[in-house]
Amino acid sequence: MLNVLHRRAIFLCATLLVSGNSFAQNDETIETKVGQGQLIGILQVPSIQKDLRLTAEQVAKICEITRIPGAISFADAVAPLKTILTDEQLKEFKRNALPGLMVRAFTVSEVRETLELTQKQVNSIVEIQTKLKTQLQPFQDKINQLGSPKNAEEAMQLERDTEQFHEDAYVEAFELLTDEQRKKWKEIAKPIPLRKKNGG
Repeated sequence: MLNVLHRRAIFLCATLLVSGNSFAQNDETIETKVGQGQLIGILQVPSIQKDLRLTAEQVAKICEITRIPGAISFADAVAPLKTILTDEQLKEFKRNALPGLMVRAFTVSEVRETLELTQKQVNSIVEIQTKLKTQLQPFQDKINQLGSPKNAEEAMQLERDTEQFHEDAYVEAFELLTDEQRKKWKEIAKPIPLRKKNGG
């Protein structure tokens, strides 16, 4: 299960981006967009570096990655790591990173394909995301006015203020999954410590 440092590191990725360009949709494609800096930034967390058994050389190379500004697909954000991490490390990185996206993880193309989500399920998840975006808009307005959290105390307060909205959306989406899909999800993502007991 994710420890507190893991969770706080990846939670802000979901919190700060979900009210922006969270997903793109056309006639056939729905894809979660993420900030590469925030996503790769979780590899700066010592506990995650330890879990992945990163070498000093790998950490140095990760720090040298030129971050693409704005929101991009999860696959594009992770792409530079493929030449730095081993296959097993990359898999473990994704297992740490995906839970931080909460409900948005279910619209990552790799996740949709692995879970074999139906179009009906995807449409329902997008509706959940849209509702979440509306709920978080007041917090996004505050960030736009005052700026992003400047220290750990402000970041933790933002987490506390928005945590339940994220959890409720995640649980609602998780409950759409079949038993087989839930099993697959638990294979590709670490368990999320929720206040409520439902959800993987």
